[in-house]
Amino acid sequence: MMNKKVISLFLNPFFFFYLLLNNVNAQTFTTESGHAEFKAKASLNSYTGNSNQLKGTINLKQKTVYFSVPFESIDTGIKKRNKHMKELIETDKYPNAEFEGKIISDLNAEKDGSQKVTVKGNFKMHGVSREITVEGSLRRNGDKLTAEAEWKVLITDYKITPPKIFGNKVQDEHTIIIKTDLEKKD
Repeated sequence: MMNKKVISLFLNPFFFFYLLLNNVNAQTFTTESGHAEFKAKASLNSYTGNSNQLKGTINLKQKTVYFSVPFESIDTGIKKRNKHMKELIETDKYPNAEFEGKIISDLNAEKDGSQKVTVKGNFKMHGVSREITVEGSLRRNGDKLTAEAEWKVLITDYKITPPKIFGNKVQDEHTIIIKTDLEKKD
């Protein structure tokens, strides 16, 4: 029969490891239904594409951020424009837009309330990944976290040719906006 001290020494490292992992998870927030949109301007009009299928994870302790949105979920309000956009982006080959980065600004992971953040990472779409820096905000309220960010991209940087339909040419610069509520992951 094992001595109680031996059992105690054997179990303590595992207990410490469990607490460490549990503490890291306690700082992880996720969403499966966040809001993402892009705004585009053309010579004759402007339009917005919206999706409520933004998935993401933010780990406050590790200061990591990951978001993904399927292009198939984006709706511009006109079926023909949606179809053309999906053909242009080649959603069969490149189904998602993704961002993975690290919070590089000061962040108090335990603080409730709003904090401005700067995130540096890679934004990927149409098979091209580019490093970008995004300004945004995180608002924590206990087990809930709201993330908001807005940035501009040049679609030609992602090997997407701005479409021109009947003299209405889409401008290269698009604005991307995300706003989502995340829940603490157990």
